[in-house]
Amino acid sequence: MEIKVSIIIPTHNRAHFIGDALRSVQEQSLTEWECIIVDDGSTDGTKQIVEGFLWDKRFKYTSLPANISKGANSARNYGFELSNGKYIQWLDDDDKISKNKLEYQITAMEADKRNCFTVCPWDYFWPSKKMQLIDYFRNKRIINSEDYFQTLAANQSFIPANAFLIPKELCKKAGGWRKDLSLNDDAEYVTRIFINSEGLLNVANCFALYRNHSEERLSRQMDRKSLNSFLISLECINFYLKNDGVKAEKFFKWKLLKIINNYRGIDPKLLKKHEPLFKEYGIYLRFYRYYNMKHSIYLVLFPIFKKIKKLTR
Repeated sequence: MEIKVSIIIPTHNRAHFIGDALRSVQEQSLTEWECIIVDDGSTDGTKQIVEGFLWDKRFKYTSLPANISKGANSARNYGFELSNGKYIQWLDDDDKISKNKLEYQITAMEADKRNCFTVCPWDYFWPSKKMQLIDYFRNKRIINSEDYFQTLAANQSFIPANAFLIPKELCKKAGGWRKDLSLNDDAEYVTRIFINSEGLLNVANCFALYRNHSEERLSRQMDRKSLNSFLISLECINFYLKNDGVKAEKFFKWKLLKIINNYRGIDPKLLKKHEPLFKEYGIYLRFYRYYNMKHSIYLVLFPIFKKIKKLTR
């Protein structure tokens, strides 16, 4: 069987969630896939859950070798080395994709012929939540990098990695996931994919689901390591986009103000180290109290504005 898609799942102690992720893979309408699960030292029964799927030979379960540094990005890169598919689907061990996602996104890329990758609508999910898909590019078929970053800034949001499907050759050209990053690493990675592509295709009628649950996600960590990763990733994204002639001022202002409002107390000296990036986008660290006050007012008024807007529709 020709393998069209390699689905790569890094995992660590997710026995209670990984079954949902694997079932969403197994139910795909496109059948020519392999799913590579890379276990980064689970001790909670994850192995036993995965073994329940291994009767389907398309699932491949392996451990991250001891000579490779630990972490989700190391596991992703190792899974990529083992992959045989023409396309790559990144999937976290607690997330899901719709049954037709692989089929629809591959069909779109093969019809377009350009060196593109694809995105689809997505939503948060948790038990009992009613699905309300988020489609920031509803009226667009092809999105360039400038449109992409402007849209993220306008919505003050993100797009999870499982919403994309990427040609393997494009992944090779862009390079692997950075093992030194733990927060905003997906944004840094997708930026490299973007600048090596001819654009992003928006594919409707399929979706990705990003789990929102009570236990702490890696992306919610508020410590010095996370702050450092956030800042380095933004420095990298800024470098990539400037080299590619892409303007993303609103995106950087939003992200840098977010850092001041949420992370400043963790390590002011670390922020000072990256002060030139803040100044480049008209943000001055000495005015942090002013930015914090504006943010506090916004947090009070924005929910009221949303309620009024909903009532006047």
